[in-house]
Amino acid sequence: MMPTTFWILLALGLYQVTVSSAQDACVYKSHTWSHGYVAKLYLNQDWLTGSTLSWNLTIVFNNKVKEFKIWDADIAGTTKNYVLDTAEVTVTNKCYNPILYSCQFLELSYLVRFPDDISNEGTTDYDIQTVLEAVSYNDGSEGTNNYATFCDGQPTASPGTTVALG
Repeated sequence: MMPTTFWILLALGLYQVTVSSAQDACVYKSHTWSHGYVAKLYLNQDWLTGSTLSWNLTIVFNNKVKEFKIWDADIAGTTKNYVLDTAEVTVTNKCYNPILYSCQFLELSYLVRFPDDISNEGTTDYDIQTVLEAVSYNDGSEGTNNYATFCDGQPTASPGTTVALG
């Protein structure tokens, strides 16, 4: 049972809570077809302990994809913005987006093409399975976060959103 003081403050709109329902990771597929999809990856950055100097993501798919293409990150080991026949890819920040803050989502658009023998618009066989994010902080320290559960669609709340109840 909640104390009476809580209910009075709630009724007056003076009590605020931090919404913890903001998903940690979401994938919004904006366009699908029988051999692939275009999507946006959203990674909640509220785990960060400070602003970053750089970041990288190791993305693991459920199965090997024919092509993975990304625009707002560099793919490690290549000068191209795509890789072929891979089940895992590491991407790093571009020169213009290395700084992340805990009050934001990292948003990255990407494209996946299925292997030639696959023609199934609704399949999840080539979705992202996990993402490991590694960051270097301004103070020289480092941190990592593993995302293993993904919601479908765009996040429903901003990280650390504070709302008044009542």
